[in-house]
Amino acid sequence: MSSVNKITLMGTVTGDVDIKVSDQGVSRARLTLSVQRIARPGAPVSFDEIPLLAWGEVAESIQKTAFSGSFLLVKGRILVNSFDDQHGNRKWVTEIDVRDFQ
Repeated sequence: MSSVNKITLMGTVTGDVDIKVSDQGVSRARLTLSVQRIARPGAPVSFDEIPLLAWGEVAESIQKTAFSGSFLLVKGRILVNSFDDQHGNRKWVTEIDVRDFQ
């Protein structure tokens, strides 16, 4: 059986889009999407803050159209990376690599 890494999220952009361009001219955008959790009846409403990462033309388009408070539907894949902090502790980061959005 093969596996598929695919995710679709709907939510509200929180904060500004942070865009940078590499020395090779590739754009990278970082932003956060606030997504409402599915809760059982009577439970309080809660949200998850999901970090998003976009590259190239997608990053440039997001920068032009997304702003704090705007509603987005994003499609992409889940990225899980690790690194060692300054104290030698392993840290894990989970982000969504955005491939398409509306």
